[in-house]
Amino acid sequence: MADETETFAPEPLGSEPVPPEPVPLRASALSEVISWDGPDNGDWDDAANWSTDRVPGPYDDVVVNVEGDVTVTHRNATASVVRSLRSRRTWTFLPAR
Repeated sequence: MADETETFAPEPLGSEPVPPEPVPLRASALSEVISWDGPDNGDWDDAANWSTDRVPGPYDDVVVNVEGDVTVTHRNATASVVRSLRSRRTWTFLPAR
């Protein structure tokens, strides 16, 4: 890691550029709380049913905080992974058929 007092000279013309080193990303920097704002019976894979207008991903905390019970259908045959899922009501999750 570079010291704050270290200086760098520009590369001479014609030299190959050196790619930057990868910066590790922490999950907490990527995580976001996403709330269900769809109907009582909606599709998990429909971005319009989520507060961010995107389907939650592996770094997202999902909150279902709506009045009444919710039935969500997962129409996509691929698995969905989220960081956490919280609901204060009965929440039914139906797999793809």
